[in-house]
Amino acid sequence: MSAKLRCFLLSPFLIRSTIMQAPIHLKMRCRLSTLILLLTIGLLLGAAAAAPQPVAVVQKVQGTLQMRRKGTRHFTIIKPRQKLNAGDVVRTGLKSSALIRMSNGHCLQLSAKTTVEVLPPVTLDAATARLFGLSVRR
Repeated sequence: MSAKLRCFLLSPFLIRSTIMQAPIHLKMRCRLSTLILLLTIGLLLGAAAAAPQPVAVVQKVQGTLQMRRKGTRHFTIIKPRQKLNAGDVVRTGLKSSALIRMSNGHCLQLSAKTTVEVLPPVTLDAATARLFGLSVRR
């Protein structure tokens, strides 16, 4: 097995002994490939952690329901079971309605020609709810 191939197959901790015997250009390639591998793993883990968590799901749709994802400009038609993230904008068309279930279990009924931005759910305690004239049921 060549030094170049051993460099690729061994873990970064075992590479040191192989690198010491290799020519200088192989040492640099090995270090560069290890760096690229570690950066790629870091980027993949960061992207997985940054994926937005859905805060609502579309339950029922009558007529037209459209959604615009946070950070985009265009609306797209959506169907029931579509997951919504915080910051998404949802709108109903003429003679349309929709039922959206939030992740905390509360439902939001949208009537015709309504536009709303989906926000993360907030839990209210009984005292705060009374302050706003709301009732809290579990």
